[in-house]
Amino acid sequence: DSAQVEVEAKALRENVPPRAEGGLDIDLTIGQQAELIGSGSYDPDNGPESLVFEWSFTHTPDDSQLTDDDIHNAIIDESSFVPDVMGDYVLKVTVNDGIESDFDQVVVTVDQQREAEPGDFEAKWQDEQSLLKVKGEHDAVGETVIISNADTGKQLGSTVVGHNGKWNFETDESGADACNVRVEINGRSGDAELENADCGPAADPKKLKSRKHKMQVNLKWQKDKD
Repeated sequence: DSAQVEVEAKALRENVPPRAEGGLDIDLTIGQQAELIGSGSYDPDNGPESLVFEWSFTHTPDDSQLTDDDIHNAIIDESSFVPDVMGDYVLKVTVNDGIESDFDQVVVTVDQQREAEPGDFEAKWQDEQSLLKVKGEHDAVGETVIISNADTGKQLGSTVVGHNGKWNFETDESGADACNVRVEINGRSGDAELENADCGPAADPKKLKSRKHKMQVNLKWQKDKD
């Protein structure tokens, strides 16, 4: 027994504790998933055993019903959870090398759904009004852009705001012959009209013009009514 104790004491003296890294603090809007990245954690002497991870909550908002059981993959380096209310969530990642442990914390701040910010878009006919093209810029990267015929309410299709903040859409669908095109992002919409009185497919293409709109100036964004 004394020999075993001596071996354990020697291992403890020689072991270098691991270092826990919980990643950067996170800002989200309600409904988004929090991605927890603890892969920056390391063990300087890589032993005596492989690192074991454990994620847990140390603080949740007063109205939250989440527990540690709601953390997905809580025992590996990269984990996640979906906040249920707005507020600050504090999580701890603990790493253990078989002898010693270390921990780090990360704060996840959840705010209300972000409203669409002003941006630009333009709509125009091409190829003798057989092809309708709509393009724009927006800061809501990854959000869905819905394009509709504003005169009839018919949805023409959708696209997504790219990582560069730009989006493009085109259609040759029958019935896309609108004088007004509606663009909706994050539940807020704005219309753009083609500057001609007779803007159906039978109109003279030479008379067609497109107008580029500054949304914050020329468009009144309205929340869709339930």
